Amino acid sequence: MIHCFQLNGFNLVMDVNSGAVHVLDNCSYDIVSRMDPSLEQMPDSLPQSIRQELSGVYPEQELDAVYAELL
Repeated sequence: MIHCFQLNGFNLVMDVNSGAVHVLDNCSYDIVSRMDPSLEQMPDSLPQSIRQELSGVYPEQELDAVYAELL
């Protein structure tokens, strides 16, 4: 389980199970914070609903590259 939040201008994601805290760029944070929390693992490709929501904000190539890195 993860918890996404922003603090003092930083995009933070905490892995609750391990206690790890990650600092993410805006695109990575936008993707992670929109993932379905009921999923046990990330799907092989960026969900279409997230792609549609963020396609006007980030170029398609950036979304694919960021998702591949997150995966």
